[in-house]
Amino acid sequence: MFPARRVDDYLDLLNYAKQIGDVQWQSDILEILSELTVAGEGYDRNEELQELWKDFDRINDQLLALFSNLREVPNAGMKSKWIEEIWELKLARIAASKKIQGFYKEG
Repeated sequence: MFPARRVDDYLDLLNYAKQIGDVQWQSDILEILSELTVAGEGYDRNEELQELWKDFDRINDQLLALFSNLREVPNAGMKSKWIEEIWELKLARIAASKKIQGFYKEG
């Protein structure tokens, strides 16, 4: 998470600059706050993208385990259940892929 404390410190300084009437200092602080906001948005965006990749990897791991089960276990009843789970995971992977692609198209 982006350090909100740093923003709070600059807001306190801005308040003080207003109290003493230092217009140039106010302008400088506002510029810094603007840069911090943009940096914070980028940080949150990267964090969200990393979470999407983790979900994508988790889905792939689950798919690999289910495919392994299909090859190794001869139980027809379980195979039917696993095939259904595989299709659900494939749909989830497609949705995750689209979200990830959206990040790269926007960026």
